[in-house]
Amino acid sequence: MAAFLPSGLRIEGYRPETEQLRTNIVGKTDRHYYSHLLTGYYEISNDAIRPVNFM
Repeated sequence: MAAFLPSGLRIEGYRPETEQLRTNIVGKTDRHYYSHLLTGYYEISNDAIRPVNFM
């Protein structure tokens, strides 16, 4: 993975999901719940590094 990252950028960790995603009362994925858990993630596309907004 390090070969694909720009110099100076490193992966600090990851969190595998092993269970089904939490849903709200309507049956949709509970995005509000996960938005508080999913902070500090970045995506790399077209040689640009941007924070990921999950909402």
